[in-house]
Amino acid sequence: GIVEQKRAEVADEAAAIEALEAEVAAAEETLGDPSALREAKIAAQAVVNTSRERLGRLREDHERRKASLAHLEEQLAAFRRELAMEDLEARERLAAAKAAKAE
Repeated sequence: GIVEQKRAEVADEAAAIEALEAEVAAAEETLGDPSALREAKIAAQAVVNTSRERLGRLREDHERRKASLAHLEEQLAAFRRELAMEDLEARERLAAAKAAKAE
């Protein structure tokens, strides 16, 4: 259903964020490595410069989606509780009708 799809999307986003964080960490490590070649440091700096902003946006979007998912899960739980109550009431009415008919 929709909630399961949203959960999968949130999990995929979390994995993408982790991968980008690892890429940035590796680039920062290259920047701090005195033995790294100049070209490698230039490439690493480019990764850091472009990825940090993107990472910030991804994190913000992810937090919004997580909040949206939590809201959907709350709505689903409330709907299920209401449905269970209605089912219980219907069963009680049916049992009362059967008992009245048996008399």
